Amino acid sequence: MDIKEILKDEDKIDFMTKKDTAEFLHCSEKSIDRLRKEGLPCYDLSSTKPGGKILFLKGEVAQWIIENKKMK
Repeated sequence: MDIKEILKDEDKIDFMTKKDTAEFLHCSEKSIDRLRKEGLPCYDLSSTKPGGKILFLKGEVAQWIIENKKMK
């Protein structure tokens, strides 16, 4: 699924900003940057729109954490 298809159904999808994602995972925004480098799925809208945001889908973030990180 490409980003345009996802954004078309934006009302039905739980998007989070980097700040929201950090709060969801109880970590810092810097940790989110590190997790992105490790493969945390995100949608970089800055490539399609100058000044665009980086968004995360709550379900994808949760699934990635379950599959890739040992929770304490």
